[in-house]
Amino acid sequence: MRFFKRTWERLRHAYQNRHEPECVHVLADAYWRILLLTTALIVFVAVWYGFWQLMTITSGSAASSPVSTSAAPPILDREALESTVNGFSERRARYEFLIDNPPKVSDPR
Repeated sequence: MRFFKRTWERLRHAYQNRHEPECVHVLADAYWRILLLTTALIVFVAVWYGFWQLMTITSGSAASSPVSTSAAPPILDREALESTVNGFSERRARYEFLIDNPPKVSDPR
C-alpha cells in the first residue's frame, strides 16, 4: 500500500507544480503508462472476445445448429423470377423507346 500512496503523492505534487519541467516529465510518464495500459487492455479484450467467438462456433454441435436439415423450401420461386425478368424486359423496351423518341422539354432559361 505504501507504493500506491507514494505514487499518488508524487503525481499530486507533479500536477500542482505542472509548470516546472521536472514535474511535467512525471506527468508525461504517467500519461504514457496509462495510454499503454489502456491499449494493452483493449487489445487483450478484443483477442479474448475473438477467441471466445471462435470457440463458440467450433464447439457447436449439429443439434444446436440453426440450419434445419428437413425439407428445405425451393430456392427459386418461378413466378417471382418470371415477373422480375418481365420487369427488366419492359424497362428495356421503355429505354429503347425513349432513345428513339426523346421527350420534348423546354429550356428553363
